[in-house]
Amino acid sequence: MNLLLAEDKTENIDKISNALKIILVDFKYSLTLARTWEELKLKLKENIEPKIVIVDYNLPGIKRDKILDELKETQRDNKIIIVTDEGDKDIAIRTIKERFDGYASKRYGFDGIAYVVLNVILIKRAEGELKKLKKLFNRELNINETIKEASHNLEEKNKKLKKIVQIGKILSSHLAFDNLLVSIVKETSGVLEADRTSLFIYDEEKKELWSKIAEKSTLKEIRFSAEKGIAGHVAKTRQVLNIKDVSNHALFNPEFDILTGFHTKNMLCAPLETTDGKLVGVIQVLNKKKTTSFGVDDEEIFQTFASLVAVLIENARLSEENLKKERLAIIGDMASSIVHDLRNPMSTIKGYAQLIATKSPNLIKPASIIANEIDRLSGMAQELLEFSKGNNDRFALNEIECSSFFNEILEFLKGDLRDKSITLDHNIGFKGKIRINPEKIRRAVINIAKNSIEAMDPGGNLGITVSQSTNQKEIIISLTDTGIGMPEEIRKSIFEPFVTHGKKNGTGLGMAITKKIVELHNGTIQIESEEGHGTNVTITIPKKM
Repeated sequence: MNLLLAEDKTENIDKISNALKIILVDFKYSLTLARTWEELKLKLKENIEPKIVIVDYNLPGIKRDKILDELKETQRDNKIIIVTDEGDKDIAIRTIKERFDGYASKRYGFDGIAYVVLNVILIKRAEGELKKLKKLFNRELNINETIKEASHNLEEKNKKLKKIVQIGKILSSHLAFDNLLVSIVKETSGVLEADRTSLFIYDEEKKELWSKIAEKSTLKEIRFSAEKGIAGHVAKTRQVLNIKDVSNHALFNPEFDILTGFHTKNMLCAPLETTDGKLVGVIQVLNKKKTTSFGVDDEEIFQTFASLVAVLIENARLSEENLKKERLAIIGDMASSIVHDLRNPMSTIKGYAQLIATKSPNLIKPASIIANEIDRLSGMAQELLEFSKGNNDRFALNEIECSSFFNEILEFLKGDLRDKSITLDHNIGFKGKIRINPEKIRRAVINIAKNSIEAMDPGGNLGITVSQSTNQKEIIISLTDTGIGMPEEIRKSIFEPFVTHGKKNGTGLGMAITKKIVELHNGTIQIESEEGHGTNVTITIPKKM
């Protein structure tokens, strides 16, 4: 197999070559390079057939909007794959409409380019086999039913392989992780002619598989051990499993059927793993539509499709992680600007407050409150800056009296509680001293309390207790509200940046900052919450670090 790569950047040539070596390890091929449009045209005139041509859309020597027209008119004898630097939906759609053989984007990794090449090779081989069978059919007038059936099966496989390539192009255009998962489920059922597809994502940290299922009018997240059931077995063995009758299979777990009301009869289950062996998840197709079970051809198609899906999911996940980093960087820049712009006016206000305090003894307390709030505002802006820049590893510790510290926090919250008609129950059970960073712990407790107040608007009860652990080495801070509570999927992700629930103007950073503060004090934070039944947040930190 002869591959012709039209790419001008040496770095990209090396990455594409390396990806081809890994993914085309079972195929013999030669790779020829062209760095400009003129060089590509010369290479295409050489009598070396057949060719698969991988063309960079930004190839020097030709305008971007002309390259597809030129290739369309002159190179229909070759297999053409178009490669772009970005995930350009318009280019992707045009390559499909113009019947080019493949489309890939460098944005989603060079493995994706190699997989498109693999799919084109498989299609080319299938077409070659189909041509051989057609020639045989023309020579043999008395062809038997077995050869007819083999030709039909090969045509069907060829159609499915082509559809996989087309679907790969469509799925590559999805940037949002959740949208990609929904499309994968839909397209997989279509390719395998199945009633339903189940997609499980592997959580490496928790060693769990998770999926979202429809329950009544909402989506519910299901999690289970990565060693449980058929999906867990496939995740462990990394082998495709074809089960013709799941009711008699020892590993079958009917939990999903019970939750969804679906009746599983037969199943194909495959691992989703990247080219370097990383487990991304497990995919299942359920109930073959036209026959009683899935066949060997289905297994082959499924394995090819699963490999493509694994790469797409991993690339989408990495894209989301990079997006979060970019958003944090933007917030960091904004926070830097805020801190810079506010520093002088806040210093001026604080200076005037201190001056006012000298005018009358009656003004000392309000002036002190103004000065303390200015310090707190400055600290909040700096804290946001540190969080976005990742500079939270060092801070000052002070030994303070616990009860007076928390009484000040309670006093600060009373105004908001009164405005929202919320009652307060409190018990500062520990009266001793603790060594903490007061401003950061104050910020963490107020963040949680403010969330509770918004969740109870209007009316409700907020409970705050402070006690020491049974070993007397830690203090336990508990905040309980009678608010709206949180659904399970929000509760599990509440500490991630930009996750918010039930707040009109929430940034999604408050609980992420709170968790960071607690962890920097070598502490832990836990949340118990149920939708419609309130929330309890428990912070445990050492009395002395």
